[in-house]
Amino acid sequence: MLYTIAAVMQEVHNHFVQAKIDGTISISGGVVSPEVDAPYAYIKGSKFHDGFWEIAGTSLVGDNHPGETFNGCIWLLNPPNDFLALCAKVAEFEAKTPAGALQSESLEGYSYTLASGKNGVLTWQEAYSSKLRPYRRMFSEVG
Repeated sequence: MLYTIAAVMQEVHNHFVQAKIDGTISISGGVVSPEVDAPYAYIKGSKFHDGFWEIAGTSLVGDNHPGETFNGCIWLLNPPNDFLALCAKVAEFEAKTPAGALQSESLEGYSYTLASGKNGVLTWQEAYSSKLRPYRRMFSEVG
């Protein structure tokens, strides 16, 4: 689901930035220094850790975090619970409606048709457009 949260944040140009840390950053055994206090972070300037991360305590979630010290930025991200719930619905929608899925099928008197969007299969962006609208910003604050 982490991929989905990052994708939805990117789609709405809103990363729910709580704070930004610039300067020398160290990551050792997944522990980030200076200390981060947010459920998610976006790291830039790292050789091994650039990108969107889930945070538990002061550590990056996941395995295999090579130690490094670098000059870069960390955006501390704190999306609201209703946004995370919407991301869960998007993840469920994507699992049920993968890109390239059949739009319609007919077999011996049985047929069905999936909802379709502008370019064929309905995308999550089209399906949740009205629910994403309140979170949209003109420009992204991360990157």
